[in-house]
Amino acid sequence: MPVPPIHDFFRELDRAWESSGTGRIRLPIIGAGALLLQTSYQRLTKDSDVLQTAEIGDAVRHRLEVLAGKGSSLDRRHRLYLDLVQPGLPLLPQQPSWVPMPDLSAGLGHFFIEALHVVDVVVSKLKRF
Repeated sequence: MPVPPIHDFFRELDRAWESSGTGRIRLPIIGAGALLLQTSYQRLTKDSDVLQTAEIGDAVRHRLEVLAGKGSSLDRRHRLYLDLVQPGLPLLPQQPSWVPMPDLSAGLGHFFIEALHVVDVVVSKLKRF
């Protein structure tokens, strides 16, 4: 089975990341990025939203934006970029369901990827309508 392009994106980000000695950073992916990781969804947007957590402080956020944010070299190569979203901005259930991405995370040294469950992604989009 071919590797989804979003996997290539995260693998390249992982290779470019310089270790900070803090262990693996959890990247909780929401929105269309979560759908790309769990389904054969055809991407309509170009961003992959990351829900900002306590593990993603200002320094990590800045490094993620430089390496993989809008306009970065990863964005230009993959036509995909990270957009870090503040907690409380997306409409999420009180206890969102996170799905580990072990096949992707196993090949990463600096990140652990989790995706918002498909049902929770759909619910989070309802506010727009």
